[in-house]
Amino acid sequence: MQFLITETLNNKVFTPRLEREINESSINETLERIDTEGNSVSIIFLSVLSQASNDILSNIISSHSGESYPKESHVQKVEVSTPIINNAFASKGDYHFRGSGKKFTCPANATTSCEYAIEYGHVKFNGINLLSGNSGDTCNLKILDNSTGTFSSIPDYTLDQFGFDWNVMSSGTKEMLPYVADLYQTMRIVIEYTNNTDSELELMVNYYIHEE
Repeated sequence: MQFLITETLNNKVFTPRLEREINESSINETLERIDTEGNSVSIIFLSVLSQASNDILSNIISSHSGESYPKESHVQKVEVSTPIINNAFASKGDYHFRGSGKKFTCPANATTSCEYAIEYGHVKFNGINLLSGNSGDTCNLKILDNSTGTFSSIPDYTLDQFGFDWNVMSSGTKEMLPYVADLYQTMRIVIEYTNNTDSELELMVNYYIHEE
């Protein structure tokens, strides 16, 4: 389905909020992705929507505020047996550096979820470098549970968030919030990158992780 941004409540779209509103609605069809280009927004499902789902989607669009999540309300935490966050390297133990680099394609005028799954049993994660980007773009940095919901009862649950609408520079490297986190295999480091330009971007990211 395609619609104009001007059809929303405040003439703007925040795709993570819109995606959540659709997924939490009574629409039975599975959402694949949301694409934006200029003033046009395309909402793509894995199957054709029923008339009832079309009506629900139209209501979601007309009431969509386009506002980003406030910092104090969009971080979800769970209690786990091993703390997710430590604040120093003092007790990190005998670790080996296992830095990894990834590349992601970020469409123009859209927010892209760039995911990296932890490949090792237990690591210390202490930051990333963005090696490309556009001035004026923003990103969030989150830690998600694995697909089976091992650390929470809900798969894809946000365990913690480090970056909130982090401003991106167009030149040089930018280290994002070098906190220390204990992460476990199949947990995911997620960068929600918002490309505010009219051109596609190849986002290059280096991850600083240390394997025990």
